Amino acid sequence: MAPLIGLVDRIRGSDMGDLQGFIEQRMSALRSAPQALAAGALPWIERSGLVVSISRSSAVAAAVRGAWRAGWSGRVVVLDGSSAGGGAAQAEGLGRHGRAVSQPDAAAPRWLDESDPLVVVGADAVAPSRFINCIGSLGLLELAAAREVPTILIADRGKNVSEGALDEMVAKSPLHRDDAGREWTLFEAVPRALVAARISD
Repeated sequence: MAPLIGLVDRIRGSDMGDLQGFIEQRMSALRSAPQALAAGALPWIERSGLVVSISRSSAVAAAVRGAWRAGWSGRVVVLDGSSAGGGAAQAEGLGRHGRAVSQPDAAAPRWLDESDPLVVVGADAVAPSRFINCIGSLGLLELAAAREVPTILIADRGKNVSEGALDEMVAKSPLHRDDAGREWTLFEAVPRALVAARISD
């Protein structure tokens, strides 16, 4: 959704010539984004023995696979991010390239107490002071801050939105309903102050 919102904002303030150039630039950036994100994240990942992430993120997956290709021998733990978060699928995909396991969100304290962990999260949208990611991301990053575990956010420039647009996206977050009829939103806003750095393209 964030790339679409960014495109709409650009359309409102551009003539057709500028818009075509912008679209061509973004298409080129998207093709090279996995390599750029992996290169930017590598100095952080190679200093850790364990990456702890949450839910499904193509940006995080690209960074981890890039680190393994570069010779990193560490492990990855992917927290579920609720039963609809896609963490198990992310871990399964990464497991074809290196050591990766899926864990429930409640297991986060155990893994953050391991030697040299690094928390790596993706985002569905990034505003100047906050970003959106799956439910559970805020708790994970607060837990990491309490333990002084380093944290990074990986998200390409196409995820950039205004603060107002981010508020609208949070308000319209889809709901997940479990078999018992309980409902919760799938996404939440997280202060960018909880991550040490943002890796982008």
